[in-house]
Amino acid sequence: MSIIEPANFTILGKEIQEVIAAGAHVIHFDVMDNHYVPNLSIGPVVLQSLRNSGFKIPIDIHLMAKPIDNAAQPSGIPTLGNYIGTIRNWSTWQKSYNSVYCIADLHALTKRQTPKLLLKHSLDLLSVYLSCDINPKDSIIFMQSHISEHAQLCWILSCYSYFGELRRMVQFKEKSKNSKSINMGLFSYPILMTSDILLYQSHKVPAGLDQAQHVELSKLIAKRFNKIY
Repeated sequence: MSIIEPANFTILGKEIQEVIAAGAHVIHFDVMDNHYVPNLSIGPVVLQSLRNSGFKIPIDIHLMAKPIDNAAQPSGIPTLGNYIGTIRNWSTWQKSYNSVYCIADLHALTKRQTPKLLLKHSLDLLSVYLSCDINPKDSIIFMQSHISEHAQLCWILSCYSYFGELRRMVQFKEKSKNSKSINMGLFSYPILMTSDILLYQSHKVPAGLDQAQHVELSKLIAKRFNKIY
């Protein structure tokens, strides 16, 4: 196997011809767009130019675009604010990123509801995703509870999170302020959110201002875990 790494665009055509002359039957490209340059900005243009240059052997492409993680709770039909703030951007992002869209039914359990109602809300949210032009051929849409690793990673990360930092979360303070009995699911919500992000090695996480503190805590937990291991 011959490896040209990193590619020198000024002589890339010449190097490929030499590889073909040496007997190569296929050429593999790792396209690193979005790691060092804007996503899908250089790689596709270069590959198209190479193909147009005349060589006919097969091209194998590993598109190493970074994933983007999107999630919404199935708690009923999203509001206009949900649509304007996040959902309307998702169909655009899926054209440039490896997008993952999660129906966060585990998060929705912080509000007590029947299994039948939760399933209805989940299917309603799936309908919203599809009607907002989220294409299953371009993106991954899944039910959070169907991937057991979400709960498994949440438990592992909870062993590396601290009561004090969770208690400082503004959203938890607001929701528990007028309640005498608040469930632990709401308290540990940011840890499950952290597992949602880390499980897919996401590099972009669209979040509203109400989730910004949770995203920062996710970074803290991830850095702590990586420092230990």
